[in-house]
Amino acid sequence: MGYLNYQGLATYKLKTILPLYFPWALSCIISHNPLCSYALAWLGSFFIFFYSLRGPVKTLASDLPAGIQVMRPMILIQVVFAGLMSVSSIFYFLDHLGFYFWSAIQNDGFNVNEHTLQLAYCQRLYVFAHASLVLGMIIAMKPRNPAAYIWIPDIKEHLIPILVVILSAVYCLSFFAALNQFSVLLAPVPSFLAGIMILIGLRQHLPKITACGICFFCFTLYQAVYSGYKEALFVHLILMAFILYPYYRSIVVGFGLPLLLVFIYFLPIWTNTIRAESWQAELPIEKAANYAYSQMVEDQHQEAVKQNSWDFLTNRFSEINMFSKYVSHVPEHRPFYHTEILQNALYALIPRALWPSKPNTEEKSMERVYDAGVISNNSDASAKTRTVVDGYLSAGLLGILITMICYGSICQALCNMAERLFGGYEGGCIVVFNGMFQQLWRGNNFEFILNNILYGCILMLIIFNILRYLGLLIPSYNHHTKIS
Repeated sequence: MGYLNYQGLATYKLKTILPLYFPWALSCIISHNPLCSYALAWLGSFFIFFYSLRGPVKTLASDLPAGIQVMRPMILIQVVFAGLMSVSSIFYFLDHLGFYFWSAIQNDGFNVNEHTLQLAYCQRLYVFAHASLVLGMIIAMKPRNPAAYIWIPDIKEHLIPILVVILSAVYCLSFFAALNQFSVLLAPVPSFLAGIMILIGLRQHLPKITACGICFFCFTLYQAVYSGYKEALFVHLILMAFILYPYYRSIVVGFGLPLLLVFIYFLPIWTNTIRAESWQAELPIEKAANYAYSQMVEDQHQEAVKQNSWDFLTNRFSEINMFSKYVSHVPEHRPFYHTEILQNALYALIPRALWPSKPNTEEKSMERVYDAGVISNNSDASAKTRTVVDGYLSAGLLGILITMICYGSICQALCNMAERLFGGYEGGCIVVFNGMFQQLWRGNNFEFILNNILYGCILMLIIFNILRYLGLLIPSYNHHTKIS
């Protein structure tokens, strides 16, 4: 009987896994036609989204409705990671075919060449990576993951002091070089806690908590607007959209999607101007912001706004062009790295206090970028590899398979751990997991990802033990208290 049960479980898992790779397999079959192959691989990511989230085989945990658990890895990380990896490539591909904002700028038909074949191949690798990411999450998924510890009943009264303590800890840790990475990992957590405070305050009519959450969130949003970095603004938009979506869907969709389109169109010219005027010309931030605003709204600058937006969509938002350069370089001009990148990542985990002469992690990780000719080594730009790229550079298709299965499994396992230690979905997944491991949304190179995972785990256990010592977290004993 046990054998039959095992056989049945194995068959079920096989039936669950195989459809994930159908888009990749089909796009490989028609690889002789790069346009159709690319289109099938690109659409394949949408199939994987549907199959894993709404399809006949349920891959979400059963403890919460699907519409509530939107910030768990299967939804949030898959949407952000695969969206920025696979789906965003359409902009560069359209530009390659001679389109500009979906308007054809050439009338002599599509110019299919060697680069088109390369892009189609990269898209097939992307959809393969997407399937492997979801597979990894399925492997580590637990249908039910009861919290081992819960928050005390009056935890809402402690949310504001907890926010103040975390901010103080981030500030103090930043003064110590050996502890600065803990400060970096902890820094996003207050924004996620503020988001939860806004949600709790709105749902339970707690004006003090609502006001505190909104004030802090607006302050961090203000900092993001004037920082000159696009990613910080997108993180804030995603954070609030995903936190509020389960309870205010029509408002989030009605305002969130138009706001996202406005951001994508105007944000590139805004951040580029802030960087040029504030960073390089060293103008006061107020003057730089005024100049950036005039660039956005004045008629004579509208073509520049449009061009900046298209350049962002094709060369920054979409990274398939950079990926194609790595693919053309390895293994044709350089052998696969095998375990070299992973070894560098493991060396990077050693604290500099124990190894004063440790090579600079940023410089070491940029060597393969310069080697592939993605950017010049005389450039000030940073274009570090992403997780999928490092997987490919290590061992091609097999490297992507192993890397993305491990990546998906680790993301899900970390979320499981956070929820068990920090009272379930709200405190564990939303605040702790997504706050400390926000870098996992998009991925990074091996050196920085492994560092985030190891020291994030250490920090998570330290915070858990502090909260347990203070009596804010108590053993669950089969109770089901939530933070909200």
